[in-house]
Amino acid sequence: AVTPVASDGEFLEEWVAHFTEVENVFVCFHNDETGVKRAHAVERLIPHCRVVQLPGEVGQGGTIMDFFTTLGRSREDFLVLLEMASLGGGTPVISVNLP
Repeated sequence: AVTPVASDGEFLEEWVAHFTEVENVFVCFHNDETGVKRAHAVERLIPHCRVVQLPGEVGQGGTIMDFFTTLGRSREDFLVLLEMASLGGGTPVISVNLP
């Protein structure tokens, strides 16, 4: 897991080299317009990454922390989101109805 704490939430181009040999790269930004834009920016930098879109239930601007804490979702629920993540330039999943 990587979080861009020193870059105001943006993924810096200088970090790309650290992910070239990583087979499974997933990105999961906030559930808002800025998050979608940042995910697409990472897709351009790391074409083999997969974009995880959080379900609408996390709310506008919701985060992965909200997914687990506010919604009480499990590791298995998150694995479902990973399985459904779009690959390199695809359309991210906008909403997932989890049990």
